[in-house]
Amino acid sequence: MKDSTILWNCNLFETIRDSDTGALLVEAMEFADRHPEILAKIEADLDAHGLEKKEARRRDREYARRVSEAVSGQGALPLEGGSGGAA
Repeated sequence: MKDSTILWNCNLFETIRDSDTGALLVEAMEFADRHPEILAKIEADLDAHGLEKKEARRRDREYARRVSEAVSGQGALPLEGGSGGAA
């Protein structure tokens, strides 16, 4: 099989073998090159999701701190809190 040289996004894929999957990857990369706004929106969505998860972890830590204080007799047992299992 013949190799196709692809230089895209920090050389993530340097060569792709000619195959159905390789053709799909080449087509996707060419599409992304023609429509860079899509990649920007994907990155913004990933950033927003990461910030939501970070906030959920902060709420979980705060809830765990309040429960720990309540169990050790330093405060009232919290009735609600945490992220409800979101990570």
